[in-house]
Amino acid sequence: MGHYGCDDQEENSMKNKQVAEPETVSLKEYFERILAERDKALSAALASAKEAVLVAEETNKHWRDNANEWRAAMGDKDARFMTVAEYLSFKERVDKELKTFSVFREERAGVPNAILSLEKDVRMLTTFKDSHDGHAGEEVALITKVGDIDKEVKSLTSFKDQLSGKASQSAVTLAQILGICGLILSIAGIIMRVMGL
Repeated sequence: MGHYGCDDQEENSMKNKQVAEPETVSLKEYFERILAERDKALSAALASAKEAVLVAEETNKHWRDNANEWRAAMGDKDARFMTVAEYLSFKERVDKELKTFSVFREERAGVPNAILSLEKDVRMLTTFKDSHDGHAGEEVALITKVGDIDKEVKSLTSFKDQLSGKASQSAVTLAQILGICGLILSIAGIIMRVMGL
């Protein structure tokens, strides 16, 4: 065992001698080594920089492609939006239709009362005529008056029938307005869902 220990010590002392002996190099060789090592480091740095530039260019190309795609999508979305002028025109049409509908409702509300009033006048005049059957002059005046009232009743009845037809047209117009409003709200909901709002 001791024998092996001595050999180890001898080997260690020889290694120490080798380490201890400095390598002699001329100044020129020393600077050439330093320059060669710098050239290696510089070449490695340039190669890494070139690779980084290529990666950055590729990444930038993908980013530009995505940005162009996003820009096109936003352009398409904006093209589908209603402009201020279109909105104002639409609002003006809706307001006009609502006003026409309100006027129509007011006119329609007065027709049944006018018809009832005229029918009441016709009954009253007919009763008056029946009670004054012997008076020819008064009878002619009453018949004329009853004929005028009868014409007015027929005219109002005709107007009422026209209003009934217009009422269905008004209902259609109102349904169209409500449908357009519903469509606008659904498009807004879809856009909000797509944009994640």
